[in-house]
Amino acid sequence: MTSDGFVGLLFMLLFVAALVGIYWLVRHFISGGSHVQEIIKAEKNRQAHPDIQSGRFTRLYTMPYYEDLNEENIRRYCEEHFPSYYCKVSEMGIRISETRTGLSGEVRDLYITHLREYNISAVDLSDPKEVEYNGRYRPPTVRSSLHDKGFGKDIRDMICHFQQQALSRHRS
Repeated sequence: MTSDGFVGLLFMLLFVAALVGIYWLVRHFISGGSHVQEIIKAEKNRQAHPDIQSGRFTRLYTMPYYEDLNEENIRRYCEEHFPSYYCKVSEMGIRISETRTGLSGEVRDLYITHLREYNISAVDLSDPKEVEYNGRYRPPTVRSSLHDKGFGKDIRDMICHFQQQALSRHRS
Protein backbone atom coordinates (compact mmCIF):
# COMPACT_ATOMS: atom_id res chain seq x y z
CA MET A 1 0.00 0.00 0.00
CA THR A 2 1.36 3.39 -0.91
CA SER A 3 1.50 6.29 1.47
CA ASP A 4 -1.28 8.07 -0.47
CA GLY A 5 -3.52 5.00 -0.09
CA PHE A 6 -2.72 4.80 3.61
CA VAL A 7 -3.52 8.50 4.14
CA GLY A 8 -6.78 8.07 2.19
CA LEU A 9 -7.76 5.06 4.30
CA LEU A 10 -6.89 6.92 7.51
CA PHE A 11 -8.93 9.92 6.36
CA MET A 12 -11.89 7.65 5.56
CA LEU A 13 -11.71 5.97 9.00
CA LEU A 14 -11.61 9.34 10.75
CA PHE A 15 -14.57 10.53 8.69
CA VAL A 16 -16.61 7.43 9.60
CA ALA A 17 -15.65 7.80 13.29
CA ALA A 18 -16.77 11.44 13.23
CA LEU A 19 -20.12 10.47 11.67
CA VAL A 20 -20.68 7.80 14.32
CA GLY A 21 -19.83 10.30 17.06
CA ILE A 22 -22.24 12.88 15.66
CA TYR A 23 -24.95 10.22 15.40
CA TRP A 24 -24.54 9.23 19.08
CA LEU A 25 -24.57 12.87 20.23
CA VAL A 26 -27.72 13.67 18.28
CA ARG A 27 -29.40 10.50 19.52
CA HIS A 28 -28.44 11.34 23.11
CA PHE A 29 -29.85 14.88 22.91
CA ILE A 30 -33.05 13.77 21.18
CA SER A 31 -33.80 10.98 23.64
CA GLY A 32 -32.83 13.13 26.63
CA GLY A 33 -35.26 15.86 25.64
CA SER A 34 -38.11 13.46 25.07
CA HIS A 35 -37.72 12.00 28.56
CA VAL A 36 -37.96 15.47 30.09
CA GLN A 37 -41.10 16.14 28.04
CA GLU A 38 -42.54 12.79 29.16
CA ILE A 39 -41.95 13.74 32.81
CA ILE A 40 -43.53 17.18 32.34
CA LYS A 41 -46.57 15.63 30.64
CA ALA A 42 -46.93 13.01 33.41
CA GLU A 43 -46.80 15.72 36.09
CA LYS A 44 -49.50 17.74 34.31
CA ASN A 45 -51.65 14.61 34.12
CA ARG A 46 -51.04 13.90 37.81
CA GLN A 47 -52.08 17.44 38.76
CA ALA A 48 -55.24 17.19 36.66
CA HIS A 49 -56.09 13.66 37.87
CA PRO A 50 -54.46 13.01 41.29
CA ASP A 51 -55.15 9.26 41.26
CA ILE A 52 -53.77 8.59 37.76
CA GLN A 53 -50.45 7.26 39.09
CA SER A 54 -51.96 4.69 41.42
CA GLY A 55 -52.30 1.87 38.90
CA ARG A 56 -50.64 -1.51 38.99
CA PHE A 57 -48.67 -0.85 35.83
CA THR A 58 -47.55 2.70 36.56
CA ARG A 59 -43.87 3.12 35.74
CA LEU A 60 -43.38 6.87 36.05
CA TYR A 61 -44.29 8.67 39.27
CA THR A 62 -44.06 12.45 39.42
CA MET A 63 -44.41 14.94 42.23
CA PRO A 64 -43.52 18.52 43.07
CA TYR A 65 -39.76 19.04 43.41
CA TYR A 66 -38.68 17.19 46.55
CA GLU A 67 -35.03 17.46 47.54
CA ASP A 68 -35.33 14.61 50.05
CA LEU A 69 -36.16 12.18 47.27
CA ASN A 70 -32.83 10.45 46.77
CA GLU A 71 -31.39 6.96 46.68
CA GLU A 72 -30.18 6.96 50.28
CA ASN A 73 -33.55 8.02 51.71
CA ILE A 74 -35.32 5.37 49.65
CA ARG A 75 -32.81 2.76 50.83
CA ARG A 76 -33.34 3.75 54.48
CA TYR A 77 -37.11 3.68 54.12
CA CYS A 78 -36.98 0.30 52.39
CA GLU A 79 -34.74 -1.24 55.05
CA GLU A 80 -36.93 0.13 57.83
CA HIS A 81 -40.33 -0.85 56.40
CA PHE A 82 -39.42 -3.88 54.26
CA PRO A 83 -36.47 -5.60 56.00
CA SER A 84 -36.80 -8.73 53.85
CA TYR A 85 -35.87 -6.77 50.69
CA TYR A 86 -32.35 -5.90 49.65
CA CYS A 87 -31.49 -2.40 48.43
CA LYS A 88 -28.39 -1.52 46.49
CA VAL A 89 -27.59 2.11 45.70
CA SER A 90 -25.56 2.92 42.60
CA GLU A 91 -24.68 6.08 40.74
CA MET A 92 -27.60 5.53 38.37
CA GLY A 93 -30.34 4.72 40.89
CA ILE A 94 -31.38 2.08 43.37
CA ARG A 95 -32.06 -1.63 42.87
CA ILE A 96 -34.51 -3.35 45.19
CA SER A 97 -34.68 -7.14 45.11
CA GLU A 98 -36.14 -10.04 47.01
CA THR A 99 -32.77 -11.80 47.26
CA ARG A 100 -29.31 -10.51 48.05
CA THR A 101 -27.92 -11.18 44.57
CA GLY A 102 -31.08 -10.34 42.65
CA LEU A 103 -30.62 -13.40 40.46
CA SER A 104 -33.81 -15.05 41.67
CA GLY A 105 -37.05 -13.48 42.78
CA GLU A 106 -38.34 -10.09 41.73
CA VAL A 107 -36.17 -7.03 41.11
CA ARG A 108 -37.03 -3.39 40.45
CA ASP A 109 -34.76 -0.53 39.47
CA LEU A 110 -35.72 3.00 40.52
CA TYR A 111 -34.25 6.00 38.70
CA ILE A 112 -34.73 9.46 40.17
CA THR A 113 -34.89 12.61 38.05
CA HIS A 114 -35.09 16.13 39.46
CA LEU A 115 -36.20 18.94 37.17
CA ARG A 116 -35.75 21.87 39.50
CA GLU A 117 -36.50 24.47 36.81
CA TYR A 118 -39.92 22.85 36.26
CA ASN A 119 -40.49 22.13 40.00
CA ILE A 120 -40.79 18.38 39.32
CA SER A 121 -39.21 15.27 40.77
CA ALA A 122 -39.82 11.89 39.16
CA VAL A 123 -39.17 8.23 39.84
CA ASP A 124 -38.92 5.80 36.92
CA LEU A 125 -39.67 2.23 37.90
CA SER A 126 -38.33 -0.58 35.74
CA ASP A 127 -38.22 -4.35 35.86
CA PRO A 128 -34.88 -5.61 34.52
CA LYS A 129 -36.37 -9.11 34.15
CA GLU A 130 -39.31 -7.91 32.06
CA VAL A 131 -37.82 -9.26 28.84
CA GLU A 132 -37.38 -13.03 28.91
CA TYR A 133 -34.74 -14.54 26.69
CA ASN A 134 -35.97 -17.80 25.20
CA GLY A 135 -32.76 -19.35 24.05
CA ARG A 136 -30.47 -18.76 21.16
CA TYR A 137 -32.82 -19.26 18.24
CA ARG A 138 -36.12 -17.87 19.56
CA PRO A 139 -36.83 -14.17 19.91
CA PRO A 140 -37.12 -12.67 23.39
CA THR A 141 -40.60 -12.03 24.77
CA VAL A 142 -42.06 -9.75 27.39
CA ARG A 143 -42.94 -11.56 30.59
CA SER A 144 -46.65 -12.27 30.53
CA SER A 145 -47.21 -12.51 34.27
CA LEU A 146 -45.60 -11.36 37.47
CA HIS A 147 -45.20 -13.65 40.44
CA ASP A 148 -44.15 -10.91 42.84
CA LYS A 149 -46.67 -11.84 45.59
CA GLY A 150 -46.97 -8.22 46.69
CA PHE A 151 -43.40 -7.15 45.93
CA GLY A 152 -44.47 -4.70 43.20
CA LYS A 153 -47.23 -3.31 45.42
CA ASP A 154 -44.70 -2.72 48.22
CA ILE A 155 -42.40 -0.83 45.85
CA ARG A 156 -45.29 1.28 44.52
CA ASP A 157 -46.43 2.00 48.11
CA MET A 158 -42.90 3.11 48.97
CA ILE A 159 -42.79 5.51 46.01
CA CYS A 160 -46.27 6.80 46.88
CA HIS A 161 -45.05 7.49 50.44
CA PHE A 162 -42.41 9.87 49.05
CA GLN A 163 -44.95 11.29 46.62
CA GLN A 164 -47.32 12.08 49.51
CA GLN A 165 -44.49 13.69 51.48
CA ALA A 166 -43.65 15.89 48.50
CA LEU A 167 -47.28 16.86 48.05
CA SER A 168 -47.76 17.70 51.74
CA ARG A 169 -44.56 19.77 51.78
CA HIS A 170 -45.64 21.55 48.60
CA ARG A 171 -49.03 22.46 50.09
CA SER A 172 -47.58 23.93 53.27
